[in-house]
Amino acid sequence: MKKERVGVGAMLMGLCLLGCCCSTGKMVAEQNGLPNDIVRTQGDGVATPDIDDRSTDRVPIPPDGTPEPPDTGRERPPDVAAETSSDAASETSPDVGPETVPADSAGEAWLDCGHGVVLKVGTGEGTEYRFYRGTQHFLSLIHLESGALVLRPHPSLAELDAWGSSCALMTFLAGADVRGAQAPIIQCTAKGFKVEAEGVIPMGATDEAGSWSWDMEMRYLPEQERVTGSGIYKVNIDSADGIALTDANLYRVTSSFMTDVPLRSGGIGDTGDMSKVEVDGGSFQFTWVPDEQPGFFPSDQTNRLEVEVLGAYNEVDTAAQGYAPIKPAHKPTIRIVLETVDGKPLLSFGAMYDLSAATQFWADNVGVVALRLKPVAGEALELKVSFDSVPEGPVP
Repeated sequence: MKKERVGVGAMLMGLCLLGCCCSTGKMVAEQNGLPNDIVRTQGDGVATPDIDDRSTDRVPIPPDGTPEPPDTGRERPPDVAAETSSDAASETSPDVGPETVPADSAGEAWLDCGHGVVLKVGTGEGTEYRFYRGTQHFLSLIHLESGALVLRPHPSLAELDAWGSSCALMTFLAGADVRGAQAPIIQCTAKGFKVEAEGVIPMGATDEAGSWSWDMEMRYLPEQERVTGSGIYKVNIDSADGIALTDANLYRVTSSFMTDVPLRSGGIGDTGDMSKVEVDGGSFQFTWVPDEQPGFFPSDQTNRLEVEVLGAYNEVDTAAQGYAPIKPAHKPTIRIVLETVDGKPLLSFGAMYDLSAATQFWADNVGVVALRLKPVAGEALELKVSFDSVPEGPVP
């Protein structure tokens, strides 16, 4: 299988603008009715930290005379070379010792656990924590100065460039920017890394509506090419005096889905970092395909919500679009499961597709969320949370 390393630049810059208001079954978009928080761009002036200087994702550095994609702030890695990943051979074995982690002039071996290390890399927009098992960079956790906290998995051993969908695992109310997260705390465990995160719940432009926190043990299983984590996620809802609460987003996965674009295999078709979303709420199941139902906010509620954003083979022919060519890659699947500890059916699903960006390979035009509809001030949610990522296909 092939996969691609991806940077977090542009995706995160757009991360702030998508708000979900599912009580009415609609998404509230802050600009032009579009989910700007899922716009992720790269290029000069990218406002999001890059993930890996050996990656080659959607927004390459074009050669002279080649037009550049619009600079919308989408996440992309820095050294986005046109068709090659020169260091691919050096990152195929996850079982070598941590001392063999490639030297990184931009980061330091911030945490050495024996079975793996975490590199801490400062960027112009925040801090990236790169998780390694041996030489396998399997996860990046990006903390932006704006207060967004984003998980970006890379489970593939075969493809350096197989970075794809990302997940902002944090709570924010509909219509608010994704902000308010503190720097994470990361510690060693026997076979992985314990990550603790917390922040305030943003409401509107400047207000707050309580706090959230989660802790998970994150591990990489090389025999399965699987990034996995589990733990507890707590959300405490509050409200400023006289301000009504909107629906609460408990996380947001951002990704890319393109329609009617030129393909490397020939012809015109659909491609991107994901193909569809499978939703299982126990008493209900959905399959969501972005272009078939761009705004999808069912009212069904459950105590256990399993959402799987299925990765895809991204083979967009950017050269045929007038841009520098980029490598095709099999993009990873992300599966997130939330379950209320008290068993109350409080969880709902929502998703939106930005049709206006359907042919833009640099745009995160898909937003997938889990929701607490109509939260009540003083409410405290305690959730079991699990996070898994494998190369393309469903999580076993």
